[in-house]
Amino acid sequence: MILTPRLRLRGLTLRDLALFRALYCDAKTMRHIGKPISPTDARASLRATMAAHKRGALRFFVIAERESRCAVGLCSLRPAAWDEHGAEAGLMLLPAARGHGYARETLRALIEVAFFQLRAKAVWVQYRRANVKMARLCQAAGFESGLKQNPARGCVGLVRRSGYRKNSCKPT
Repeated sequence: MILTPRLRLRGLTLRDLALFRALYCDAKTMRHIGKPISPTDARASLRATMAAHKRGALRFFVIAERESRCAVGLCSLRPAAWDEHGAEAGLMLLPAARGHGYARETLRALIEVAFFQLRAKAVWVQYRRANVKMARLCQAAGFESGLKQNPARGCVGLVRRSGYRKNSCKPT
């Protein structure tokens, strides 16, 4: 489990199917990620995600408010396909959770886990050019943005461990 001042990031379980569906089946949530999936496909995708999580290839977390424990989204860390010493971070929030600073707090916690627990040398993010909010979030978190831009990936940003200033989000 990872604790931040307001959030608790806990491991994803099969009991999180409703949250998984609320995010991956929602067209508005998925507009910057890909096509929404059906509820049936969401169940299969959750099972595949859990299998990858158990193999250690992916760390997938439920983002929950620390006090209420109410789930507000999902986030992940996985090995970056193009950088053997890097990790790729991702996150999705429910519509009601957006605009409260949860994305920033989650991203900072993921960066710290990647650098100080996984010993990654860099953390990468991918986002579509049209996702202006993600671009701003990455810039605020210290990412070098727009390093690689192509139609297949969109924008790719990175923050290096050597240039990262540790902040107050301490994983436990």
